Amino acid sequence: MAWLNELPDDEAVYVLTECSGSRRWATSMAATRPFPMLEDLFNRAEILWDSDDLDDLAAVEMRLTKLLER
Repeated sequence: MAWLNELPDDEAVYVLTECSGSRRWATSMAATRPFPMLEDLFNRAEILWDSDDLDDLAAVEMRLTKLLER
């Protein structure tokens, strides 16, 4: 989690866009860093997700989890 929090803004936006496909969402997420814990990351992801499609959000959360496991 620390590495995501410490990325420069443009790199964090890039990484988060890769997880979601939404640059707007990724920019909003990067701006809300740091994420103290994984739960905070997912809570903010849900709050900032601007779609009613929870399946898409679940896919984003799965990609975020995989990304953080690296």
